[in-house]
Amino acid sequence: MLSSMEDLLASNADCFLVDEQLPNVTGHIICMLLKKKPETKEVPVILMSAFDELEYFADLACANTYLKKPFTKQQLLDTVSSVLSVA
Repeated sequence: MLSSMEDLLASNADCFLVDEQLPNVTGHIICMLLKKKPETKEVPVILMSAFDELEYFADLACANTYLKKPFTKQQLLDTVSSVLSVA
């Protein structure tokens, strides 16, 4: 598990799956930070949550897409596959 923004930037991820409801910072803020950094701005971000206004926060943060909980393993795989095929 990654614990800091520096860890995220150093991870060389192909995609970020970020929960909206985290203990210290919201997922859409993390998404905004990732989209501002030159080294991660092109990396797809999937924002996920059971939060009712998830679509609004995903749009606000320029997430590539969002995934509403609960979701199936197949929905997760399809969503990740979709954003990676576009990237």
